[in-house]
Amino acid sequence: MVNSGTNPATEPFIPIFKGEKYHLWSLKMKTMFKSQELWDLVEHGYEEPDPTPAEPNQRLKKIIRRMQKH
Repeated sequence: MVNSGTNPATEPFIPIFKGEKYHLWSLKMKTMFKSQELWDLVEHGYEEPDPTPAEPNQRLKKIIRRMQKH
């Protein structure tokens, strides 16, 4: 027997939809996502964070200027 380095018992079982019994497959998928606390992503999606850094507010700018003077 060849050891692949993984234990199948620890790998998640992901149901594959084979074109039949959609209602059962969708229930299994929903259960799996909820158990991993990912169902919110399915319902509401994922928004990519803005790659540009947010500009500091005016108060923070003033504090930085004061610190640079000293």
